[in-house]
Amino acid sequence: MHSGEAIKRDDDFYGGTVVIAARISELAIGGEVLASDLVYALARGFGTFTFGDPHTAQLKGLDGSFDLHPVLG
Repeated sequence: MHSGEAIKRDDDFYGGTVVIAARISELAIGGEVLASDLVYALARGFGTFTFGDPHTAQLKGLDGSFDLHPVLG
């Protein structure tokens, strides 16, 4: 999961936010759901979701590293 602006053209979405979300989903294993640090920061205070310990990952084609938080429930 990731959050941000996306560009909609016809029935498809484009842009950096979509690329980050796609790269994060590529790293998820089985039924795992991973959240970006941004989604974690937005959602953690609501108590709706619980998160596991984050891990740092490189996302294909993107500079820098990203903290990814497993969504537990």
